[in-house]
Amino acid sequence: MSHQAPSTEHTARLLNQYADFGAGDADAYATGPERTSVMAILSLVFGIVCVPFFGVLAVLLGILAFIGIGSSKGRVGGKGLAIGGILLGLLFTGLWIGVGLFGLQIGKFYQSGAQRTQIIFAAIEAGDYTAAAAEIGPRARNLTPADFDAFRDRYREAYGAFVDAPSDWSTIAESWGDATQQLQNNQGQAQMGGNSGNQGGLPLAVNFENGSTLVIYEFAGADSLSEAPDPSDLIILLPDATMISLMRGVRDAGAPMPALDASPESESMDESADDGAPNAEPDSESGPEPGAEENGEG
Repeated sequence: MSHQAPSTEHTARLLNQYADFGAGDADAYATGPERTSVMAILSLVFGIVCVPFFGVLAVLLGILAFIGIGSSKGRVGGKGLAIGGILLGLLFTGLWIGVGLFGLQIGKFYQSGAQRTQIIFAAIEAGDYTAAAAEIGPRARNLTPADFDAFRDRYREAYGAFVDAPSDWSTIAESWGDATQQLQNNQGQAQMGGNSGNQGGLPLAVNFENGSTLVIYEFAGADSLSEAPDPSDLIILLPDATMISLMRGVRDAGAPMPALDASPESESMDESADDGAPNAEPDSESGPEPGAEENGEG
């Protein structure tokens, strides 16, 4: 198949067309209407939408838009939009990083409380009250084996034997779903945070043989968000709003939990003072000294 050579006129027209793409073409377009950078607009939009990772996109698009605007020789505008997108992107990215770090600390705190609850309940189930008391800390010194027995018998009556307190995220969500469903539309769930006296409370999803429920891990104060402190009490919520407390016994629906003393040391001082009082009574009630009687007789 034969090809016909382009005519001289056609070749000249092509050369003139590509020649117009040079600097003269840029100068011609520079006098035309300025258009707004699409990347600058998208940068501002992603910066305004407060969604994780959108802030990073806002910063990247804003930088690219800034570069494009600078190299456009005045044909493209939108520097203000690009700057706004970059600033908003940096702001929200910093906020989300802060929220993420705080969430990690709270997650460690929850897992620490769940692990300690696992140890305490497992020891109570095995009847090893010494190990349970050691994990609870100073508060447990006032507990007797009868207190542990009553606590175990009461939660077994309601939910059966203890199974586990999940601390891995693959099962925490499932246990929380089961626990909240068990307490749904019930006073027990509403009273979860209102019966801890002057203590803080960490709600944990705990599994028993006959279902899951929420256990409030009470504590007086926390020095760190990465590790749960010694518990001041463990409270199990029942569907009928009854609360089983290890330290304070069983509370019926609607009955407020009495506050625990903030420092265990104050209890020991009160006990020592009470122990000293009975020793003073026999002295005041005893009869006169033998010498006094003799003097009276004389």
